[in-house]
Amino acid sequence: MVSAGLLLLLGLPVAAHEFWVTPSDWVVQPGARAMILAHVGDQFPGANSFTAPERVETVRLVGPSSDTRVAPPFHREKDSLAADIQLPAVPGPYIGVVIVKPRVGQKSSAIFQSHIAHQGLDDVKAYRAAQGETGTPVRERYSRYAKTLLRVGSGGDDAHVTRPLGLKIELVPLTDPTALRVGSRLRLRLLLDGQPASNALVGAVHASANAKPEAWPLTSRTDAQGQVEFVLADAGPWLIRSVRSVRRAGETGELAADWESYWASLSFSLVR
Repeated sequence: MVSAGLLLLLGLPVAAHEFWVTPSDWVVQPGARAMILAHVGDQFPGANSFTAPERVETVRLVGPSSDTRVAPPFHREKDSLAADIQLPAVPGPYIGVVIVKPRVGQKSSAIFQSHIAHQGLDDVKAYRAAQGETGTPVRERYSRYAKTLLRVGSGGDDAHVTRPLGLKIELVPLTDPTALRVGSRLRLRLLLDGQPASNALVGAVHASANAKPEAWPLTSRTDAQGQVEFVLADAGPWLIRSVRSVRRAGETGELAADWESYWASLSFSLVR
């Protein structure tokens, strides 16, 4: 068995860092105060890497009849970034959104090949092989787009939950997950630039699974309509995520990259 120390010496990743968002409470009363929490870690739901406030591009709270930008300052809650929110008096499900600004990193060929294998990016792997780039290091630009669902009071309109929010990449549930029961099937669409992302690997994990992303118990690929389905077998918090990468060429400047990766996640709690 290869040790973690040797993996570091070889320049290979020992764990994948996921990014997700949760509310401070999954169910809150109308008009109450709460927090939207942004987490980075290698095992949901625990966070172990802090996202600095200056890296945040946007925080939004979207409800049945409102779409509000949450203004800084943001603050630290243990290893997570927190945005304070005031919940409206209108009951229903609300969507917390956090977008993290693009960042560029240099990756060796081994690290990038490990990344695309872990994320199921078969199209990237095939492209690099066809272009003779498998052994070539890359500059990768990546950004994160996370959504979470919380419920304010009971009842309320949930039509907005199944509508795209116009994010670069997003997972859009076809039914409101906060209204589902244990054992239900949840179908989602993965959209990139508002269009269905087909043949994308999507992973789902329950908070009790105690599994790192590479060993998540539930994975599936989107169909031609960008849709995928999971059976929600347990009550409590769930995380669903996916990554897509796009080839870039001829870019210049500080953020220039060979590949650009977009991370999407959706969290919610199945309460019954």
